[in-house]
Amino acid sequence: MSVTFEDTFSYEYGVDVNTGTTASPVWTPFKAPTGIDPQVTPVTTDRASYDDLGSPNESWTLGFSALAFRGSDGTYQPEIEKLMALTAPDVVGQAAVGHFRWYDKPATGTPNENDAFEGFATVTLNRGSTDNASGGSWSVTLTGKGRRKQIVNPWEGWAPEVP
Repeated sequence: MSVTFEDTFSYEYGVDVNTGTTASPVWTPFKAPTGIDPQVTPVTTDRASYDDLGSPNESWTLGFSALAFRGSDGTYQPEIEKLMALTAPDVVGQAAVGHFRWYDKPATGTPNENDAFEGFATVTLNRGSTDNASGGSWSVTLTGKGRRKQIVNPWEGWAPEVP
């Protein structure tokens, strides 16, 4: 079987947040994300701790921006509301840890089955665009808690266009 290669594009990536529970995840995609930047520091020394339940300490982060949309009831879109809930002033400990996944999401063709991950992270959430001329956005940094795990790529392709 012969494989041909084509250029990839920086926008061919997706990020979802679990707005359900760990036992029954509801994966909600971030709408209009930009600058998705997963960073991983490999495990070179097993620095397991009791807090990590003995797992090797891998360091990962995921940064991106997302456009802000406001509903008629004044709330932001569900994925941003979830981030706000995870960063509320009275939220501490495990209540401040969210469940996320990120994956290859090609404009056309088959997604890379090896480029899909899931993990738990704390959230840093900042307003993105602060000038008066731009639309609202959020700047997000996820800081991993424990190791990320490789998953089956969930991307099933874009919905067919309406004729």
